[in-house]
Order: sequence, then structure tokens, then C-alpha cells
Amino acid sequence: MINEEKLRDKVAEILLSPQKNGQLDRIIDAVYEAMDKQRTSSQNRALHKDCSIIAEKLNDAGYDVLNTIKILMYFNIPWTTISVKDILWRPIMKRMCKKESTTELRKSD
Repeated sequence: MINEEKLRDKVAEILLSPQKNGQLDRIIDAVYEAMDKQRTSSQNRALHKDCSIIAEKLNDAGYDVLNTIKILMYFNIPWTTISVKDILWRPIMKRMCKKESTTELRKSD
């Protein structure tokens, strides 16, 4: 997804280019790319909120990261939003959505 400033720059570049044929189509393509590539900001916030809630619940239940993934260590690592996202969510996302990164998720995923 390209941000608003990059979209504005892209549209300006298209409008100022010497090639006038297909300008409207190129602008529509740029807008579509900006809208469709990544999840929305509300979907992004929801994903991080879910990971944060899961991390809190796992910690409250006494499940640290290493305990949960069955690795023995000499110290406990508490769950965080990032660890929930990377250890729990990312493998599910990779299998279900066939995406390597959350930045690749589309609104329809």
C-alpha cells in the first residue's frame, strides 16, 4: 500500500508525463494499488489489539513464551504483542493466507 503522499506524487508524475494516452487508466491503477495492497489501518489496529489481548491472557495464565512452545530455558520470557504476532499469528497467516508478512495482507484476506 502506498501512503497518501506517495499516491499524490504518483498521480502528479502521471499528469506531468509527456505520454498523455492512458493517463486516466494509470491514475485509476495507482489509486487501486494504494487501496487494495494492504490491510486497512483499522484491520492493522485490530490485529495488534488481538495480539495484545492474547499476550495478556497468556501471561495471566502463567504461560511464558518458552513454556508455550515447549523449549526449556533457565528464565521466563513474558508474552508481548510482537511475540504473539510472530510466534502464534504469523504461522497461521502463512498457512491460511499464503502470505509471508502482515504487510502483504489485503482487506479481503
